[in-house]
Amino acid sequence: MASTFQLSGAVIVPLDTEGSKPFVGNLVVEKGRIAWLGPAEDMPGRYLGISQEELSGQALLPGLINGHIHSEAVIFRGLLEGLTLIEQYHPTCRLNELLTPKDTPLIRKLAYLECAKGGTTFILDHAFTTIKGDICEPFRTVGVWGGLTLGEKTAPEDFQMVAEGGFLPYINAPGEEDWTEETLTGYARLRDKLGVPLYLHLAETTWRWQIAKDRFNASPVAALDKFGTLESGTVGVHGVWMDEDDIALLAKNATAIVNTPTSEMKLGDGVAPLPRLLSAGVKVGLGTDGALWNNGNDMLAEAKVACLLHRLTTAPNSLSAENALRLATIDGARCFGVEKETGSLSVGKRADMFTINLIQPHLQPIYPGERGNIVENIVLCASRGDVVNLWVAGEKIISGGFSTRIDEEKLIGDFALLAENLQDKIKNVISRKVILE
Repeated sequence: MASTFQLSGAVIVPLDTEGSKPFVGNLVVEKGRIAWLGPAEDMPGRYLGISQEELSGQALLPGLINGHIHSEAVIFRGLLEGLTLIEQYHPTCRLNELLTPKDTPLIRKLAYLECAKGGTTFILDHAFTTIKGDICEPFRTVGVWGGLTLGEKTAPEDFQMVAEGGFLPYINAPGEEDWTEETLTGYARLRDKLGVPLYLHLAETTWRWQIAKDRFNASPVAALDKFGTLESGTVGVHGVWMDEDDIALLAKNATAIVNTPTSEMKLGDGVAPLPRLLSAGVKVGLGTDGALWNNGNDMLAEAKVACLLHRLTTAPNSLSAENALRLATIDGARCFGVEKETGSLSVGKRADMFTINLIQPHLQPIYPGERGNIVENIVLCASRGDVVNLWVAGEKIISGGFSTRIDEEKLIGDFALLAENLQDKIKNVISRKVILE
């Protein structure tokens, strides 16, 4: 596609900070960024005659932000079912030990492609395993962008490689079971030395909460604050077990929370206080978690679950469909400090966006206008299978539901062969169940 082109006739859902309502119109892309959007009759004359793609019958939305995925877990999808997180703890560690640096790029590519085919343009991969050589190659091959966590023993050059490649490096900090005063202060020093923020599981379960209480006589959030690891740029994942004091500390320190409601439901971990976090001004986004804990990487489904779960546990309209969709887009972008680059359809931002086919029985009818139902239908009725096209920085990497960059049949075949080769080793691991001591 040309470097300057227009998309016409779509129902555009901006999700911008101005609160613009959905409208039928055109959007112009120049050099990977949104140059103009609005009703077709208002389009400036200088764009007449440029390359055009007709999108009538489709909704055009900002790309989804998956703020938490363990990509390697897709090779273990459907295993360890019916277990709590503590029951899975050691088996999961042993499963990850089966993977080699040679296996990891293939697995990540499949996970990233799954995300992209569901409308996700930005992925924060909380990596468990390593890649030798070009760490960012799976991102580039699929065409998505995002961030990657790296362990404390990772060479500084690798953090630099991620940043110079246009991606976001994060320090992979430990969960509460590995916390001591020394480890927490050590991670704070490493953060300051590298200039790279921390990313960690936080207050996910009652047993992890109790570990912090027993060791520090403080909640997990308060313990991080005490030892200097709770600050702007830090991203805590899950954030289920928090009280009002914890929420106030998060807001004060501009610390973000990425919640994974489907994972928490599946594991029985609890329900994060998202409405209270949002009311307090805490930055909140959504993620899918890994395929052991959420069998899919469908961010549209995640938005629906968030919306309905909090209506059930709090109040019927405690989290509206638009609130939930914003958590999966612009609010998620804020968690990673990229809200000026992506997360909404706004002039000057990257052309990270996707379309949904609205001409389907389960998405009809569509009512336009101030009190229309387009956002509600997208969040509560649509799913990853309804995604038609996806652009990242103006490049169309999904067209008609399929990758423009990858031979999907070959990728799936290679992945299936890897799974077959791992099968006996996996059976040996999951035949044993070891509880965390």
